[in-house]
Amino acid sequence: MLTYDDIATYCLDTNPALIYLSIGCAQNGNPVSNEQQLPPFIRDWPTSGRILLILVDPALESPPQAAKDLDMPDYDEFAPVNRYGRFDIITVRNPFIWTRDEEKVMLDALYVLCLHTDTQMIVQDYSGINIHKYYPLRSFSSDILDCVLFDVTQRDGGCSVNWATNPPQIWHPRTNRFVHAWNQPLTDIKGGVTERTYKQQLNERINILTNYVNRLYHIQAGTQEPRDWCTPDRVTAEADWLFDVYDVPMETDNPILRILITRMHKDILTAECGATPSDEEVRRFIDLPFAEYQNAIRRAVTNPQPRLENGNV
Repeated sequence: MLTYDDIATYCLDTNPALIYLSIGCAQNGNPVSNEQQLPPFIRDWPTSGRILLILVDPALESPPQAAKDLDMPDYDEFAPVNRYGRFDIITVRNPFIWTRDEEKVMLDALYVLCLHTDTQMIVQDYSGINIHKYYPLRSFSSDILDCVLFDVTQRDGGCSVNWATNPPQIWHPRTNRFVHAWNQPLTDIKGGVTERTYKQQLNERINILTNYVNRLYHIQAGTQEPRDWCTPDRVTAEADWLFDVYDVPMETDNPILRILITRMHKDILTAECGATPSDEEVRRFIDLPFAEYQNAIRRAVTNPQPRLENGNV
């Protein structure tokens, strides 16, 4: 069995058109509609180049379901790589631990490959964890968004995705680029994901903005009563992905929080209302008493043409 370092080397040597890293993908009798190793969007990927399937699961069956789906005639359990048609299959019968060095080194090598070649990569983790917090946006800049996609369900599929009823959300119809509900501003994803996914993102961001980020800002400014569940550490844990999305240093002093609040506020109102408030208008909102700010932003997203003058909506 190849090590993660071996897999990275193989990818660098062969430069596949698409790498599909499927984690926790043992089929265990799942129906074809829940295919995790070779889902329809991977089988039909629009490329004439090679497609590499990296299947990671301690309970992976032998031969893997993907080999059966491809009618692979001579699957060799002991071969490091099995090749058939335009597909290569690598199996790893070990747990995948996102925070472990071996996995991180392999992933970093694959990110670099994608950034500097035409290789694209899709990562799907069927164990049910939220992998979007591991997306390498801060480490590799926004260029990574065009070539590496985490979770085509946008966290709206769970461990066992029925592709017939929950089709993947991969391409934005207007830009024809990967769409990242958890890793891009609302103005970038709107129209590229389902309405349900967009509303989930809108509500999630408003909740984190008002209940954590803005609340901590006012606590630290001395204008809101402290809460033991709204500390710098807790806010960092809840909003870590948003610091990346809005390109803000992951710090919780008030000058930095003002930048994050400003960028989130402008994005939310622009996406929902079609009108972008100025920095000065947003600053007036930030300085409203905490409860008034909560009410103001929620009213704003229900008003298609918000009136922002004088800090009023």
